[in-house]
Amino acid sequence: GAPGCGAKLLYLGGSADGREGAHGGGKQSPWPVEIPGIQLQAQGTADDLHQRLANDPWRLPPKGRALFVQHLIAQRTQNCQMDLLQELDKYNSHCQHFQEVSTAQTAAHLQSQDEPHLLGMTITGAALNSQLLSAIKPAIVIVEEAAEVLEPQIIAALGPWVQHLIMIGDHKQLRPQVESYTLVKKHHFDISMMERMLNNDMPHTRLLAQNRMRPEFSKLLLDIYPDYKDNLDIVSKNKAPACMAHSMFFWHHTSPETSERSYKNVDEVKRVTQLALWFIQQGYQPEQITVLTPYRGQTHLLRQSMCDGLDKVFEITDHPDLIENAVVPPDPSSFRHRGRFNSRNILEEVMDPKVQHEKIKAARHHHRPLIHTIDCYQGDENEIVIVSLTRSNSEGKIGFLKTLNRRCVAQSRAKCGLFFVGNKDTLMACDHWRRLIGSMEKEG
Repeated sequence: GAPGCGAKLLYLGGSADGREGAHGGGKQSPWPVEIPGIQLQAQGTADDLHQRLANDPWRLPPKGRALFVQHLIAQRTQNCQMDLLQELDKYNSHCQHFQEVSTAQTAAHLQSQDEPHLLGMTITGAALNSQLLSAIKPAIVIVEEAAEVLEPQIIAALGPWVQHLIMIGDHKQLRPQVESYTLVKKHHFDISMMERMLNNDMPHTRLLAQNRMRPEFSKLLLDIYPDYKDNLDIVSKNKAPACMAHSMFFWHHTSPETSERSYKNVDEVKRVTQLALWFIQQGYQPEQITVLTPYRGQTHLLRQSMCDGLDKVFEITDHPDLIENAVVPPDPSSFRHRGRFNSRNILEEVMDPKVQHEKIKAARHHHRPLIHTIDCYQGDENEIVIVSLTRSNSEGKIGFLKTLNRRCVAQSRAKCGLFFVGNKDTLMACDHWRRLIGSMEKEG
């Protein structure tokens, strides 16, 4: 038809390369296009008209040309999507085949050895390499820190070939971390397989002698470990700090907490910083001191405060170890000019006090007390441990400090000195913190 002959609904089915027929049994395109100025003649087909319009789109009025171009773009897009999906299927198939071949080769290599292999992996790695475990079929599975591992994670590492499962851990310390509050409160999802079995009187072996803490520290844990004993041959070597009257104490204050995303206590940060700097001034290395706190917000404040305190307190002559780490030979490559080595610049840098000050400052930031959340420090230890408890309010709200497992970790990391900083009045609202503070008061 000629331009201006009216308008009809013209369904241009199928793709330009004939993948889907417009009038055959193929699937129809989802884009019916109403093109002004074109009538489908009885003797023609939609494909014929489609081809004629593609060859001479100027037969259409402006609006019709725009709709026709949109239709062509939609068809081409659909074709590209189909091609992409087909290539993705091929890619996924090749990846799966590669993984199967790689797993089979690894399993064959391990099984071809004369002596049995000890295969180590994280619990997440065990789940990701389930095909490898299925091929190797290990008869014995040992899970370290099993009390911190979710039960589904352990189950993923077990198969019908396992004959002996050994779980090592302490269910009275931190439980597995679960993001869903509902799963924890309503379904007890944070209880590990190890703890569940122990709660159901599963036969087990328990270690009774501890080799880390001074005896007065382990005595505070008797409400958690009633049968705790000290290996005196080892723990008696842990000398109490000579600069302190007591190897442990609770530094009480009433400065209020603040809360944004995380709880913080600015005044408590100052106290903890002063205490840590005091130990360093008395000869302790920063790496011998650990500061623990339950909240990430408090760790950020502590790290900044500790860096600032180190800059203000220390002089170069007080810490030859810092000089040794700070005054390092400069990189000769930074003084090459047009291929010639400039030794004068090196001498100027070594003697420049501003350059050395920046290096010493950087060294101090690396040589600072270790500052971590309680949850990130399980399994570690240090000579001096300072615990910043953070929470301080008149309502007795202490958040997840109510968890006995967390208190257990916080007070069992120290070897020679253990010092709590917090508001004891706030903590006394909790039974197990009241027991701890009461025991410390009895010890004087």
